[in-house]
Amino acid sequence: AIRELLSNSAFEVMEGDCRDIQSVVKAMRGIKSVVHLAAIVGDPACEQDRQTALETNYAATRMMVEIAKGNGVDRFVFASSCSVYGATNFLMDENSAIQPVSWYGQTKVDSEKALLEALAPGFHPTILRLATVFGNGYRPRFDLVVNLLTAKAYHERVISIFNGEQWRPFIHVSDVAEGIKLVLNAPVGVVSGEVFNLGDSRLNLRLEEIGDKVREAFPGTRIQHIGNADARNYRVCFDKIRNLLGFQCRLTVDDGI
Repeated sequence: AIRELLSNSAFEVMEGDCRDIQSVVKAMRGIKSVVHLAAIVGDPACEQDRQTALETNYAATRMMVEIAKGNGVDRFVFASSCSVYGATNFLMDENSAIQPVSWYGQTKVDSEKALLEALAPGFHPTILRLATVFGNGYRPRFDLVVNLLTAKAYHERVISIFNGEQWRPFIHVSDVAEGIKLVLNAPVGVVSGEVFNLGDSRLNLRLEEIGDKVREAFPGTRIQHIGNADARNYRVCFDKIRNLLGFQCRLTVDDGI
């Protein structure tokens, strides 16, 4: 995923574990900004090993905060998730009550709290609650709904839609990168200690709509509608990041498929 960058003199890669204090101390020397993406991501992965998820998603974040402050890191951008909103029929903004229904969501909530409590004149955390990511990246994931359904339609011409009436917000991986860059380059007073939903209201879609879009791209695909115990259901308001930073998604779900 980073092969093309290795010959760039402005790029340095360090291999380490975000839970290992020596690795983190070494990585943060002389650094002004940190983008914290490291996590066990997704509900199934976190449920499979709750202890490792807790260590990686929460304990490591608390350690990073202290090391970052000790090393004079100015900006700290944290990748959280819109899954902190859990199950709701309301349109959720950054001031809405958070009610995660999964261990993954809870670790994100706890990390957000630790970061915002660490806000100080020389330390400026920003929380980005990411919509559900999709799209072909340098290391694409296929446990995410749009990518998974697209791959299934391509290979098997049969896709399964679980709880099709449920809502999710979506965002292309390249728009995630653009949003992070926007926050890093924004005036510090605008983003310090702030929480932003990262996405676009136009990409709030029901899961059955995703299925229809996949079928449009792969005519003849058969859709199976199935119910399960997954209670997550949320639509998200992205007005704050659009109004304060001018962010809008460039790519649609159709583009990603």
